[in-house]
Amino acid sequence: TVFSTLIISMMYSNVMENVKLKKETLAMIYMTEIFENVGIENYDNLVKGNYRNIISNDYDDHIEGLIPQDFPKDYEVSINITDELDGVTNNENILKKIELTLTYEIGNKTFSSYMERMKIKE
Repeated sequence: TVFSTLIISMMYSNVMENVKLKKETLAMIYMTEIFENVGIENYDNLVKGNYRNIISNDYDDHIEGLIPQDFPKDYEVSINITDELDGVTNNENILKKIELTLTYEIGNKTFSSYMERMKIKE
């Protein structure tokens, strides 16, 4: 019984690592897609603020066009748009910083992935 418990424990651990790797990979794919949409979006449409996706995919109008249509409901999106860079305000209004966090759960643990990019006024 000790041997079978050890084998079952190792199999469970392996399955959980595979699930975590899959979720992390999907998070990176969706974050890349969201940032591609940020690159396409008009600078003036990126309104300063902190926007959170509510898991029901009920997005704020300011970020609705950034989120892919097939975005899974088990990820939570947080997008923070600001014109401050390291605490310095961008008075010329030519640069915006977009911070993106995707949060997801595996079992009873919460994980998150974070990326940021700049958007320059054209």
